[in-house]
Amino acid sequence: MRFNRSVAMVIVLFIVLGIAIIDGSSILFGKWQLSDAADAAAIDAAVAYESSKSLDEAKQVAQATLDDRMDGAKVVKLTENDDGSVKIVVTKTASTIFVKRLGATEDWGHLRVESTASRPTA
Repeated sequence: MRFNRSVAMVIVLFIVLGIAIIDGSSILFGKWQLSDAADAAAIDAAVAYESSKSLDEAKQVAQATLDDRMDGAKVVKLTENDDGSVKIVVTKTASTIFVKRLGATEDWGHLRVESTASRPTA
């Protein structure tokens, strides 16, 4: 009987570790993907802002870029810097199994990335 409990505990331990690895990987890769998408959105927003001088229009362009690149990503802030570049803040909730469902770890799945870009020169 003792052997069966030990085997069951080892199996449960492997399952919990496996889920932790999957959730951690989802958060890590989500952050990398969000960073890439935010960089692209910041460049597009900088180009739009250069031509229109409208932060609202630039934010719409940035959101459209995010929509094309990553589901669920949102532009929460877009500002102009003193040098004419734009700074964008983007958020997304990572797709996790347990992290987003547990109160103590829920914030770990909320991804936030900042990116700054100027209009590219040819």
